[in-house]
Amino acid sequence: MGWRATASPSALRWTAFRPKADGFVYTADSFMASWRAGRGFHNPDGVDYQRLLREFDVIPMVNSGKIDEVWLFGFPYAGYYESIMAGPGAVWCNAPPLPDGARPAKPPGGL
Repeated sequence: MGWRATASPSALRWTAFRPKADGFVYTADSFMASWRAGRGFHNPDGVDYQRLLREFDVIPMVNSGKIDEVWLFGFPYAGYYESIMAGPGAVWCNAPPLPDGARPAKPPGGL
C-alpha cells in the first residue's frame, strides 16, 4: 500500500449542448421543454464521441502522455455512457468500444 503524488488535473469546461451521434443538438429551450414535460427527449440519445475526441484533441494528448484519463460530466439525457473505451484493444465497458482512439485503450467516464 502506498501513496503516489500526481500532477494536478486540468479541466476544460464546455457549457454548450454536445451534438448527438446523428447530429442533433438541443437548444436550451428545446431541452427545457422536454425536461418540464418529462418526455420528448431526442432519440437516439448517444453523444457523438468521435467528434468530442477530435474537437478537444483528446487522442493526441493521450498518445503524447499529456493526459491519461478523460472524465465527462453531464446532465440526464446528455448522451454519455457511464464508461466507454476508445482505441486499439478497447473492449465492451458498459458500452460498445470506440474503434479509433488513443493507445492504449482508455475508458472515458461520463458522470
